[in-house]
Amino acid sequence: MTEHQNPRQVRLGIDAALGAGAIDEVRWYAENSRLLETAYLSSADARGQSGLNGDAANWERRRKVNVEAIDRDGSFLDIGCANGLLMETIVIWATERGHDLEASGLVISPKLAALARTRLPARTDRIFVGNAIALTPPPASTSSAPNWSTSRRPAAAT
Repeated sequence: MTEHQNPRQVRLGIDAALGAGAIDEVRWYAENSRLLETAYLSSADARGQSGLNGDAANWERRRKVNVEAIDRDGSFLDIGCANGLLMETIVIWATERGHDLEASGLVISPKLAALARTRLPARTDRIFVGNAIALTPPPASTSSAPNWSTSRRPAAAT
């Protein structure tokens, strides 16, 4: 994607190519990863790098609703964590509601994972690169430490 292309149009083109059989799913994921990298990494602020432009009030209004589903202590997996901003803020919001969360993130883009690890150095071991389609969560009876396997994820396109 170039800086002059409309990301929505590029996404529609990628989807159409998959639908027409011109590309396979591996290529579709790779193209979408590049599209997200271009869009998110071009932003200068954390909210834009997480996929939602606007001010802090907009971020809270649009994302804080996620904490409404949390009714106890535990773990939280942010699938598509981008730069880790939701991982960071969901822990704060859950704490405000009296719940202790251990947040982890999964993102398909190594570049976005690197950004998240830079932003959240205390959580680098909880930020994973992989495809949620191939995610195998740990059994519920295991410890809260993540051991998700993405071994079935499609190979990267060349």
